[in-house]
Amino acid sequence: MARTDRVARCPLARSPRRGGPACRAHEDWLSQRRAEVVGPVRGRVVELGDGTGANLPHYRGPRWLLVAEPDAGARTVIDRQAADLGFPATVVAADPERLPLPDGGVDVVVSVLALCAVADLDATLAEIGRVLAPWGRLVFLEHVRSAGFPGRCQDLVAPLWSRLARGCRPDRRTVAAMSAAGFRITEAEFRAPPGRLPLAGPVVRGVAARPERGAWWRETRWLRGERT
Repeated sequence: MARTDRVARCPLARSPRRGGPACRAHEDWLSQRRAEVVGPVRGRVVELGDGTGANLPHYRGPRWLLVAEPDAGARTVIDRQAADLGFPATVVAADPERLPLPDGGVDVVVSVLALCAVADLDATLAEIGRVLAPWGRLVFLEHVRSAGFPGRCQDLVAPLWSRLARGCRPDRRTVAAMSAAGFRITEAEFRAPPGRLPLAGPVVRGVAARPERGAWWRETRWLRGERT
């Protein structure tokens, strides 16, 4: 099977070509976390592409799966991965801030090591809220900013890290941003990834319920040019 990590944006999602026991332990750990996130999802599912296709082997029961991936090279990788697995995924050219889907048409949005690298986190979260059905959920596995001194170190290295890692930011307060966007966090489990990249952590696995549609929803539609 082809390698699936060559165009990954987040360093945590990448596998070195030659890895020792520590690297293999990290990959085993990450594979287990991916399975925990995507294995239970059902219904109409949208995945925010992370450039790898590494989640595909872990899906069990979606009615359909659409992967929104803005990078052409990544789309080729994910298409190949889906074909190798015989998995019926549709891969589309789309930015996470503007998904080609109707309002309320999705049961689950999946983000695994993807929100760390989106250009506009607030706009992406608003778009996720738009496409989710009233009962919809955002399920996620993301590395976030640490507290205290490690967090200040992440703030310091973030500009250089982002340039080297295709937009990934180690200082994102992703869970706080979800709450600020109106999502209700129903599950959140923080863990330290084993071994690699101590500045990319902790990692949080969680579930967030779709925001109630109020004033923020009308403002989002107005910003998208939908005046009626």
